[in-house]
Amino acid sequence: IERYLKRNTELATRLTFEIVEDKEIEDFDQIRYIFSRLKSHGSKIALDDFGSGYANFVYLLKLEWDIIKIDGSIIKALKDETLHAESILVAIVDLAKNFKCDLVAEFVEDEEILADLLRIGIPYLQGYHIGRPAPISTYISKSA
Repeated sequence: IERYLKRNTELATRLTFEIVEDKEIEDFDQIRYIFSRLKSHGSKIALDDFGSGYANFVYLLKLEWDIIKIDGSIIKALKDETLHAESILVAIVDLAKNFKCDLVAEFVEDEEILADLLRIGIPYLQGYHIGRPAPISTYISKSA
């Protein structure tokens, strides 16, 4: 990956590496080193599915993140458990500000969820209501 980033410096600053909690991180020094190498090329590191696993807070404490992506289950809970979900989201907004991380809400499926998230103050949103996954050519013209 690092060789690719060195050869494609113009793309490196546009890349974000999303870290998912597949297995528990045991060697934080090694992960810090990998993150620093990726960031040295201008890439960003995102903690995906924040709020879903037990290790999220430990990861937030021990590693430097650029972006926190809120787990979709919390976003979906806005429909049925509105007050509790909102309280959690407000706390995550404050947490992201304190850690100086950008914040992304996933699973924005309809206008109601979109409006709630904007009201709560989540700055970045993704989901089918915003746009469906498509080939990059759909979004970037070939002449660009």
